[in-house]
Amino acid sequence: MKSNAYRAARNGAIGQGSASFGDNANAVSVPGHTLVDAALRYKKNGWQAALNVSNLFDKTYYSTCFPGSGCIYGEGRVVKGSLSMKF
Repeated sequence: MKSNAYRAARNGAIGQGSASFGDNANAVSVPGHTLVDAALRYKKNGWQAALNVSNLFDKTYYSTCFPGSGCIYGEGRVVKGSLSMKF
């Protein structure tokens, strides 16, 4: 007999990128940044629903800089959802 029990969970993470320089001469200063991620999960009767959000506050930041060719922006807010069944 299957249980009608359910389980809910929430998670979060805070990541930080430190300030750096974008060229070999240290002439281009790249500011540090802090990103927040969040996740919600709900399980019931073998089913699981999940929602994950990266860069929750849609912070604009540089993820990578290359000497002589500039910097690349990091990924904006990303929302992913899933639904699965265990049998």
